Amino acid sequence: MASGIPSQTSSVDPARTHSPAPELHMSVATVKAHVSRLLAELEADNRVQIALLVQEAKR
Repeated sequence: MASGIPSQTSSVDPARTHSPAPELHMSVATVKAHVSRLLAELEADNRVQIALLVQEAKR
């Protein structure tokens, strides 16, 4: 877990999950690879923690 940020769990409706791949003109596999690298580099457990770290950095 990164920076003492608590792990967040929630049920996600797959039908409502948005993939940024088409907007970024990337394949889904490329987006997943980038997210996986960010998770590893930031020692985060999930994308929510990455988003929280970004918000902290903006302050």
